[in-house]
Amino acid sequence: MSKPSLLKNITFVLLGIVVILLIINIVVTKFVDKDEQPKDREVISGIELDNIFNTALSNYGFSKSWIIKKKLKGINDDSLYSSYLVTVPKDVPYNY
Repeated sequence: MSKPSLLKNITFVLLGIVVILLIINIVVTKFVDKDEQPKDREVISGIELDNIFNTALSNYGFSKSWIIKKKLKGINDDSLYSSYLVTVPKDVPYNY
């Protein structure tokens, strides 16, 4: 078998594998359940969410002076209660 013919056959085999994988991907995404959030979750008010967030920050050692809280205006729903800006001083050590 000549070299161009072998490369041509390998190219067709790889192209066929790609097409098969694309078809499998389309079929799997159509029939598999997506990562949807549970519909029967407990509703948390904005005030509760605010308290949980502040508790989490304090548990991780964030100082209250590093956290700037801004109340949002004109919010119809209770889910968005406030906006936060959390800054960390440059002298705080960090590990990656």
